[in-house]
Amino acid sequence: MWSVEPGETADYRTRVLIYLPEDMTSFSGSVFVEWLNVTTGFELPVTYGAVHNELLREGHVVVMVSAQYADVEGSEGALLPLYLKAVNLEHYSSLHHPGDSFSYDILTQVAAALRDRGENSLLAGAEVTHVFAMD
Repeated sequence: MWSVEPGETADYRTRVLIYLPEDMTSFSGSVFVEWLNVTTGFELPVTYGAVHNELLREGHVVVMVSAQYADVEGSEGALLPLYLKAVNLEHYSSLHHPGDSFSYDILTQVAAALRDRGENSLLAGAEVTHVFAMD
């Protein structure tokens, strides 16, 4: 058992990419959420690249989240300057990441928004029965 206490809060704005089945009437109810890998200093959808055809064919939704600081703001150790703001500053200038200590909160808040069927719904009110995290 762990004792936990609320921590620091911070505003953020990140990117969420949502891939839907071609026909949403075949939506399985399952959503697969990938925390984009930034080991290289820029985003790589490692799991998506390996399984997206099958997931979409089976009627699942696939979501990719720019959860880490390096996704949005870059990092000094990057192989190439391919973080979002470097690739397209005009498009991504409004993004803001407060630091990697908030990455898990960002991912869980996106997952909660995917389950939301109200006005904050990211999936147009579709009934989500399962959310799976991928890495």
